[in-house]
Amino acid sequence: MPTPLPLGVSVIDAAIDLFGFLYPHISTKHRNQLIEHFTECLKVTKHARKESVLVNIFCAILCAMRCIRKLNTGSGSENSISKRAEDRGCEELKTISHQIVVVRI
Repeated sequence: MPTPLPLGVSVIDAAIDLFGFLYPHISTKHRNQLIEHFTECLKVTKHARKESVLVNIFCAILCAMRCIRKLNTGSGSENSISKRAEDRGCEELKTISHQIVVVRI
C-alpha cells in the first residue's frame, strides 16, 4: 500500500486543482491579474525555490487550460493565459525550450 503524500504537498496539489476549476469562471480582468501575479512571484522567488514555484505555477495553468477545454467555452479565453504571459515578458512560462526537464514534458 503506497504511503500518503506529506500534508504540505497534498494541500498544494488541492490548491492547484481548485485554481484550475475556478479559473474559467472568473472575469478576464482577474485572469490577467493572476497571470501578472504569477509573473511577479517568479521574479521575486529566490533561486533555490524558483524551480518548485515554476512547476507549481505551470501545473496550475495546465489545470486551468484543461478545465477551460472541458467547459468548451469557445470565448477565446484559452489563449488569454499564453497571450498574457507573452505580453508580460514572462520567459519562465515559455516551456518549449525550458532547461527544467519537468517543465518541458
